Amino acid sequence: MKRIVFTLFLLFTSSLTVLWAQVNPKPGYIITLGGDTLRGTIDYRTDGRNARVCLFCREGDTEFGRYSPADISGYRLTDNGAFYVSRRVPIDGEEKTLFLEYLIKGGVSLFYHTENARDYYFFVDAGGNVALYEPSVDTDSHLAKDIARERRRKMADVMKMFDRSPETIKQLWEADANRRQLANITRRYNERYCKETGECVQFEFDDEKTVSVITRLRIQAGVATASLRGEDYEFRSDMKFSALMPQIAIGLDFQLPRVRQGFAIETLLQAALMNKEGKPEKSFYDPDADYTLKALALQWQLGAACDFSPSSAVSPMVHGGLLVNQWLKLKDTSITDFYASGHNSLISAAGAYVGAGVDVAMGRHSLRLAADVLSPMISIRSSGKLIKRNLGVQVGLGWLF
Repeated sequence: MKRIVFTLFLLFTSSLTVLWAQVNPKPGYIITLGGDTLRGTIDYRTDGRNARVCLFCREGDTEFGRYSPADISGYRLTDNGAFYVSRRVPIDGEEKTLFLEYLIKGGVSLFYHTENARDYYFFVDAGGNVALYEPSVDTDSHLAKDIARERRRKMADVMKMFDRSPETIKQLWEADANRRQLANITRRYNERYCKETGECVQFEFDDEKTVSVITRLRIQAGVATASLRGEDYEFRSDMKFSALMPQIAIGLDFQLPRVRQGFAIETLLQAALMNKEGKPEKSFYDPDADYTLKALALQWQLGAACDFSPSSAVSPMVHGGLLVNQWLKLKDTSITDFYASGHNSLISAAGAYVGAGVDVAMGRHSLRLAADVLSPMISIRSSGKLIKRNLGVQVGLGWLF
């Protein structure tokens, strides 16, 4: 069993290394400083990395090159994908040259950037002037009114750019500061007041291609083995419980396509039923005494999963992580020493799991068959006695929505 665990652990860690060496390739093109368009493949990563560097492989080449905002004018994913252009903008009092996401092109253009969990929106007029947009605030409190006053000062440059339309200024003041809303406000202003600068273009993008996190619900059913052992009790000898338990589970998989294809953070809550009876290994107090244990085993898992071929119909996968479980007594006979005095539950225990399986694509959903090995876990009762859980195995069939 130890050899199996070690092999699965090596497989899991090596797959993480291989997966991390891969890229997230998307068809696209770069725009050179001279205005030429070069088509090929873009390694589309997180927003933060996309703002600093473009990894691009030209058609016919095999190596990716690194392009900074000083090297190219911009880049874009094909088929109405995200569009980034190089611009110098103020970020927290510091001038930075970054790749900003291009949302609106017109007499007043709109750009977006995110950094340190904060969203930045920049308006640029026909003269090249840059204005940072500040989101709205709650003005119910006295302190919030002071914040609003400071925001009005910072919004002065934005108001100048939209000075032809008090209605637009009011909309910007009350906006929730999301890309769609600000883009629509800017587009409508351009179409009405900036026709002399040419056609207003709103750069749409495919949400499915640019999404950062894909959340998938997982339901699962299966079986698990359990082995509990209580040692050295006053009136009874060692007791051992081993059983095959039916198991159901529900959880979420958070796929991160812009971090790595095939990589996901997973969390799963499982419930299994133990119903076991037998005799002590040695009889001290009552040689004919039987024990029974009916308990609900709750288990929470948090870990990472890696698909080797996420774009294929059938993809091998490995996963692993940490787990915590809690046993709740439903019924027992002659084994009260398994519980802390006055309580109906064992002390919760922590451990780890590692496993492998296969994902089978079913349209937009997928079927997952996986087998896991659970590490040994030990709980310490309030009296200081040990309740040991040996290595366990669980096999589950799950459906990812």
